Amino acid sequence: MQRRRHIWQKLGDLALGPTPSAAPDAVAWRVATPCDTDALGGLMLNAYLGTLDDEGETLAQARDEIRRFFDGACGPAEAPACVVGEHGGQLVSASLCCLWDGGGRVPAGSLVAYAVTAPEYQGQRLGAAAIAHSLRALAHAGRVRACAVITAGNLPSEATFRRLGFEAIPD
Repeated sequence: MQRRRHIWQKLGDLALGPTPSAAPDAVAWRVATPCDTDALGGLMLNAYLGTLDDEGETLAQARDEIRRFFDGACGPAEAPACVVGEHGGQLVSASLCCLWDGGGRVPAGSLVAYAVTAPEYQGQRLGAAAIAHSLRALAHAGRVRACAVITAGNLPSEATFRRLGFEAIPD
């Protein structure tokens, strides 16, 4: 089933805005690479399970989706803005960004294509921290606009992006 999705955007200095504090201080942030594909697929599958974004994917399908992301299916990955957070040797949160054509609704530019957090770490603002890391990397690269495509009714994602200064673009 195709779910309705809305485009959100943030304009101006992408590094401005609240810097979310992540509860576990031991989360280590680094740039994501294609070597993280298997772990990111598992993280995405677990993060989406039982949510509006759960489309019944298998682990193999989730890994293939991440593989396609790194292969440029959404647009070229913006490597410094693709970040993962690790805690206890496991990926617990990620924000993956790419250059996007705008979907015919907005000018081409940066897209937060995936923002996921392991269920046991949700509610600790790790997703916001991951996105904030991505936004700072985009700002450092000279970007002045970032977009996200959020499933309609995904209130936690909407709240996270709103806190980070994103606004929904009217349909």
